[in-house]
Amino acid sequence: MTTEQRDAKCVPIAEKVLDLIAKNKMKELLETDIEKRAKDCYEVQKQILELYLKEEMTMGEIFYVKNLVLSLIDTPLTFVNESLSTSWDNTIVKLFGKEEKEITLKEIQDILTK
Repeated sequence: MTTEQRDAKCVPIAEKVLDLIAKNKMKELLETDIEKRAKDCYEVQKQILELYLKEEMTMGEIFYVKNLVLSLIDTPLTFVNESLSTSWDNTIVKLFGKEEKEITLKEIQDILTK
């Protein structure tokens, strides 16, 4: 199977997996009852496994889909965090006139007590 063939098969499946997680997993994360959390997690797991069986996926394709899903989640969040970090650094420089690592505790205290 070529990379293009693998992507043509796996990318739509990764999108479906991400959709299943988004629709079902959030309620599990908010659940405080351990038994309810396990039940909710089992339901998502079951749906994902059923999808893999329906699509007749190989183990290699399953691992590839897992990596795609993790990348789909991680990459945008990484860019957002980097952007926020840059904005924070620029705010500190504008506020104090110097980089964060050069600010003294007294300067912070003076700003907070104004």
